[in-house]
Amino acid sequence: MDECEKEPPRRARFARLLPPKGVLFALGRPGGKNGPPRRARFARLLPPKGALFALGRPGGKNGPPRHVDKDPFWRPGMARLCLPVAGLFFLVLVTVGNLPGLAADMSDAFGDKRLHLAAYAFLSGLIYASVNRRPVLVSLLAITALGALDESIQSLFPYRQAELLDLLADISAAGATVISLHIGTAAFGSFRAVTKS
Repeated sequence: MDECEKEPPRRARFARLLPPKGVLFALGRPGGKNGPPRRARFARLLPPKGALFALGRPGGKNGPPRHVDKDPFWRPGMARLCLPVAGLFFLVLVTVGNLPGLAADMSDAFGDKRLHLAAYAFLSGLIYASVNRRPVLVSLLAITALGALDESIQSLFPYRQAELLDLLADISAAGATVISLHIGTAAFGSFRAVTKS
């Protein structure tokens, strides 16, 4: 038995790297003259035909532009109403909360933590109503940022002090509010679906 019979020819050794005949896409080199064009390797990056949106490049000349998305981030009608109200409420909250005599009087009358819970529950409800995609996560992150901003502003005044417990109260109020709203929205949607059928 000579040496040529033991070792397969060079071409046969690399046959497994070539795509099978007739396959549109493979990780290896396209097979033969009639194999798919080079761009077929990147076919998985293109959106499926007829898709409205994909992370890859829109498919073909007639594909949709990159920015087309069927679910907008904001709820168009609610965001126009709720976001300005939330911004104005936060400005009033920070202003009133840092007035020398008024802040202490309100804390003595109603309780500091109760005021934080009520104010940030209202704010998180407004943010939740404005957001269309992932409203729970967006509301919690926004309230955490606003609460941290509020506490850092308080630390600038000598008669006020920033407290970690206040920030935790803000986040707790937001969490309870958005979870309640999320459960209520899901229950209402299920009720409407049952009554329609």
